[in-house]
Amino acid sequence: LASLGEVFINDAFSVCHRNQASVTKITKYLPSFAGPNLVSEVKTLYENFKKTKRPLVVIIGGKKLKIKQR
Repeated sequence: LASLGEVFINDAFSVCHRNQASVTKITKYLPSFAGPNLVSEVKTLYENFKKTKRPLVVIIGGKKLKIKQR
């Protein structure tokens, strides 16, 4: 996979947590950067958490809840 490109741009916040070759391993072989959508989502999350009063309750859901609880 790495031989097909010159740089790796991750622009998918929804898969950043996955330990897959196309997300994490490729970064060992190519210069890697966050894409504009990923940067925007991280900034939005940061701003929202920064403004949130404490204590904070977070509700997580989805198909793979057991993985998210680790």
